[in-house]
Amino acid sequence: MLTSTERRKVIRCSTGKFLVLLMIGGLAYLMLTQGNHVPSVSNGVANGTSNKEGESTLLVSKWKESQESIKKAFIQAWSGYKNYAMGHDELMPLSRRGTDGLGVLGATIVDALDTAIIMGVDEVVLEAGSWIEAHLSEKISQQGQVNLFETTTRVLGGLLSAYHLSGGEQERNLMQKGPKPVVYLRTAKALADRLLSTFTSSTTSIPFGDVVLRNSSEHLARDGPSGTLEVSTLQLEFNNLSAVLGNPKYSREAMKVMEHIKTLPKVEGLVPIYTSPHSGEFNGENIRLGSDGDSYYEYLLKVWLQQGARQDGNLTYLHNMYQEAMKGVRHLLVRKFIPNGWFSWGNCLLDLGGAFSPKVDHPVECFLKRKTKITFTSFLLKSKFLTWMSSICLYRYCKWGWQIFEAFEKHTKVDSGGYTCLNDVTVIPPRKRDKMETFFLGETLKYLYLLFAERSVIPLDKCLQHRSSSNSS
Repeated sequence: MLTSTERRKVIRCSTGKFLVLLMIGGLAYLMLTQGNHVPSVSNGVANGTSNKEGESTLLVSKWKESQESIKKAFIQAWSGYKNYAMGHDELMPLSRRGTDGLGVLGATIVDALDTAIIMGVDEVVLEAGSWIEAHLSEKISQQGQVNLFETTTRVLGGLLSAYHLSGGEQERNLMQKGPKPVVYLRTAKALADRLLSTFTSSTTSIPFGDVVLRNSSEHLARDGPSGTLEVSTLQLEFNNLSAVLGNPKYSREAMKVMEHIKTLPKVEGLVPIYTSPHSGEFNGENIRLGSDGDSYYEYLLKVWLQQGARQDGNLTYLHNMYQEAMKGVRHLLVRKFIPNGWFSWGNCLLDLGGAFSPKVDHPVECFLKRKTKITFTSFLLKSKFLTWMSSICLYRYCKWGWQIFEAFEKHTKVDSGGYTCLNDVTVIPPRKRDKMETFFLGETLKYLYLLFAERSVIPLDKCLQHRSSSNSS
C-alpha cells in the first residue's frame, strides 16, 4: 500500500500523471463500450441482483468447458513426451525424440507433475510419480554438470510442489495415484544437498552458477559469471525446504545472497545482470528489466512476503530494496520520447555511465504489469468501480487467455503428440521450432487452467507462484 504522501508524489510526477490518465481513460472506455457485453458475473455482483443467475451459471459452465479443453491439451502434450521422450529432459515433437539440456533429470516429468495434480489427471500423476520414485534419486547421484538456477526452479521446486499438493504437510497422501508425499521430499533433500555445494564452496556469498551433481563440485556458469537474477531467485525453494525439514541450513545459505547484495553499490536500487562468485561484486554495467533482469526485483518482494512480510522484521531490507528499485525504474528506466510524447516501458539498458537504450521484450511487459498493479492497489481499493472493474478484468483476461490457447491449438499442436515452439509469431503460418519446453506443461497450461478455475483450487493469497518453473512455494 502507498501512503498518502507517496501517492501524491506519484501523481505529481509526469509518469504518474500519465498512468492515472491512462487508467481513467480505460475505465471510461470500458464503461462506454463494454456495458452491454460483459458477462453477468459482473452485473449480478455489482447490482446485487439475482435475475442474472442463469447467465452466470452459463458462464461458469463455459469456463468449465474451457478447463476441460486445456486439460486435454495437457494430456496431448504429456502423451507426446511419454511416447517419444520419457526420461529425457524435453521432447522434440517434430522429430519424435527426446533431448537433454537440463541435466538429464527428466525435467519435463518433474515440472509437469504439479500441473497434473492440480488438474486431477491421475494417470499422469501415477506415471510421473512412479518414474520419480524409481529413477530420479539415482540420476541425481550420477549426473554431471547442471545449472543451479534451472535445476532449482524446475526440479527442486517441482518436487516441493508435488510434496505439498499431494498432502505432505497434512502427513497423509491426498492422491489416489502415485507415491507417498515423503518420496518427493526425500528426493528434494537429496538434490538440495548436492546443489548446496555451489554456496558453501564459494569464497563469497555468491554461489557458482553450475554444479557437478555426482561429486558436488562447483563450477562457473557456462556463460561465465553468475547471473544476478539466477542467484537471487532461488530463495523460495531453499527457504521452503528448510521450513519443511526444520533444518535452517538451506535457507541460511540462500539468504546470504540477499544479505550480500544489500551491501553492494547500486544505481538508485538497480543492479547489473551479472555478479562474480570470486569477487562477490557486480560484473559488467548492463542493467535492464528484461531477460536476465526482471525477476531480481520481483523476488525482493516475494521473499519478503514468504518470510512473513513484517515491517519490523529482520527482512525489512528486502521491502526497502524493492521500493528503492521501483523509484529507480521510474526515474531511470522510463523515458518520454519527443515529439510523439510516448513513454517507453520496455527493456531499458543503462550502463553505469548513464547511456540509455530502449529495448522492449516480454519479461519487461509482464514485470511492469505486476508493478503497476501493486502501485495502484490503494487507489483501486477506494474506487466505487472495484467490484465492477474486477469482473471486467477477469472476463477480459479469460477472453485473452482463451484466444492464446486457441492459437496454441491452431499453430503449435502436433498430431502425434506434443506442442512446438514458434520462431516468429508475427508470420502466418509461423515457422515451427522442434522443441516443447518443460514450462509449457509446468507453467503455460497450468496458468491457463487456473485462469478459468475457482479460487479454492489454488488459494493465491497463501501461495507464491514461481515465474520460472511453475512451482508453488
